[in-house]
Amino acid sequence: MLANQYADHHEQLVDLRATCNHPISLLYSEIFSASLHTASINDGRIQPHFPISRSPFYQAVQAGLAAAENRVDTARISECLRQFYDAFQPATIDAWFGLNSQNPVLLTQPPWSAIFPWRARSLDAYGTLVADAACREMGVYNNAGVDPGVFWGKCGPVLPAVIDNETHRLTLLVDSIRSHGYQRSNEEDSDIVATALVNDDHAWVWIVTSGYHRACVLAALGYTEVTVRINKVVIRNQWKFWPQLLDGLYTETEALTIFDNIFAGIGRK
Repeated sequence: MLANQYADHHEQLVDLRATCNHPISLLYSEIFSASLHTASINDGRIQPHFPISRSPFYQAVQAGLAAAENRVDTARISECLRQFYDAFQPATIDAWFGLNSQNPVLLTQPPWSAIFPWRARSLDAYGTLVADAACREMGVYNNAGVDPGVFWGKCGPVLPAVIDNETHRLTLLVDSIRSHGYQRSNEEDSDIVATALVNDDHAWVWIVTSGYHRACVLAALGYTEVTVRINKVVIRNQWKFWPQLLDGLYTETEALTIFDNIFAGIGRK
C-alpha cells in the first residue's frame, strides 16, 4: 500500500489520509512537496492564533446563518465583521502576536509584516508581499502614501469596501458549498493549505496559509473534519533552527510563545 501512496506523479502531492495521516511523514516523502491530511476543525487555527471557532469569519457566517434557514443574512455578516474590525486593531507585530516584548522592531513594525519565526523571508520582503496582495485583492495597484493595512482583512481598521468584499466572498462560498458540497481537487488553489505545528508529544494542529474563507465557512456549516494540504511542518523542539531566530528577529521566548499560543488556540474573549 505504501508503494502506491508514494508513487511518483507530477503534482508532487502525496495523499497520507489513508495511512498514518501525520504531517511528519511529509518530511520523509522525498519527492513530494506537500501532503493531504484529514484534519479536525477543532485543531484548525487562523492568524494570529485564533481557533477557527473564534475567528471573525466563522462568527460572521454563523451570525448570517442564524437569521433564516434557507438564506444568508448579509447584513448580519457585515455587522459582525465591522464589530471585529473595530475591536481588533493591533498596531504592531508585538500586539498582533500578543508578546509584550521589549523588541524595538516588533514594537514598531505593522501587523501585516508579522512573519512567523519558522518562515525564511526577510521581514521587509514578507511585509511587502502581504501588503501588495491585500491591495491587489481590493483592486488597488498604486498605493503610494496609503496605509496598506486599511485593505488587509485580518485586523482593523479597514475601509468599508473591505467589509463589503469579505461579506460578498463569504456569502458566495456559503451558497456554493450548500448547493454543491465542498469541492476540492489537486489543482493549484483548490485546497485549504496549511502549516502543521507539531509539539513535543507529536500532537499537531494546523494553521491556515491559504483558504481562510473556506475553512471558516465549512466550520460554520457544521463540518467537523476537512482535507487540508500541508506544505510546511514546524516541530517545536527544533526551534533553534527556525530562520527568524537565526537572524535575530525573535528571541527564543518570543518564538516559542508564538508557537504555543497558536497550538493552544488563544482566541478572542
